Amino acid sequence: MPIERFLGRVALLTGATQGIGLATARRLAQEGCKVVISSRKQENVDEAIQTLNKEGLQVSGLVGNQRVREDRKKLLEYTCEKYGGIDCVFMSAGVSPHQGSLLTVNEDQFSRAFDTNVKANFQFIQDLLPVFKERGGGSIVANATAGVYGVTQLFGTGKNLFLYSISKTALVAMIQHVSRDCFNENIRVNVVAPGPVDTRFLSGGVDESNFTTYWNVAGVDKEDLAARVGRPEEIASTVAYLLSDDASYLTGNCLITAGGFVLSRCL
Repeated sequence: MPIERFLGRVALLTGATQGIGLATARRLAQEGCKVVISSRKQENVDEAIQTLNKEGLQVSGLVGNQRVREDRKKLLEYTCEKYGGIDCVFMSAGVSPHQGSLLTVNEDQFSRAFDTNVKANFQFIQDLLPVFKERGGGSIVANATAGVYGVTQLFGTGKNLFLYSISKTALVAMIQHVSRDCFNENIRVNVVAPGPVDTRFLSGGVDESNFTTYWNVAGVDKEDLAARVGRPEEIASTVAYLLSDDASYLTGNCLITAGGFVLSRCL
């Protein structure tokens, strides 16, 4: 059982009914946090809550689309009314509406990627400021990807997520600038940048054989690096660290959690 760094704390998570978001909800709750999860589909919310409650964890939730102002307001009001405030937030919601050459991206796909992956996160931070100020401070982590460091072909799978990578790069830049103003309000804002992780987002596109093939093509000695697909709980532990007081002097950072993958691009 992890140490209980979040006793008496309240966390709100978006995009948290599967994968990294769900693993983070579990980790925070295991450490004593009261957790509210959300996603766009009711059945996903119900299933995730049932799963975590069966594990004896204090988790509740509701449907919410981070892109929609009314939904963000509803999430904040629900959490504050239920638990009296919010101490930390993990913004894990994101979309990848296009694969392939940037020259084939249409206007709707471009807008959807930036509206969800950048604009919605920025607006949510704005929404959170008065809530955190009333609480005396808080901590936010946004979910990017190691792709912001040039890995636009998704970890050797052939899935070229150029639009996704660009929007996540913009997210990191936005967080770095916003964090300056937030820090004076005792609000920390950071980013986690996962490498290839075994989640539904990859749709089975990454397996050990694909990953090993990538290392060989890249000319990297896989024995020097993790050379494996990550697990959601490994990213969750990084998020928990960034949200906790253990990272009290970290803000505006993008913490790569990728098993040495990004390092290989520089070798």
